[in-house]
Amino acid sequence: MDKKILPFIVFWLVDTILLYLFYLLFPAFFVLGNTNLSPIMGAILSGIIWTAIVWISEPLLSLFNLKLKGSLQQMSFYLLVNFVALWFTARLASTFGFGVYNFIWVLLLSFVANYCQYIAWKYLKFPPAGRAGKI
Repeated sequence: MDKKILPFIVFWLVDTILLYLFYLLFPAFFVLGNTNLSPIMGAILSGIIWTAIVWISEPLLSLFNLKLKGSLQQMSFYLLVNFVALWFTARLASTFGFGVYNFIWVLLLSFVANYCQYIAWKYLKFPPAGRAGKI
């Protein structure tokens, strides 16, 4: 498998699993699926949209000549990107099959996702050039 694609697939799996776990643990606050999608398909589709948005965020930084210096800036940046990606995906629930009660729950999921993505990146030893790499 192409080494450039593997990190994306791992992040997609992590994000999809997180969506499904939050759906199972907090059913009053997270919704997966709609009239056209089952909950699992909603998690898969929403997970790939979420991952794609996070994945393109770092190349956008370089487009504007912005650099992340230090761990705190990186973690803050990816927390913001996760939040925006999840909020965007939830706003299009009829298309992607993911809904959320309010932004507080999106923020909570963003915190957990930020940590899980960091763990995946660190322990799977992906290239240190940044999450997005060179896809």
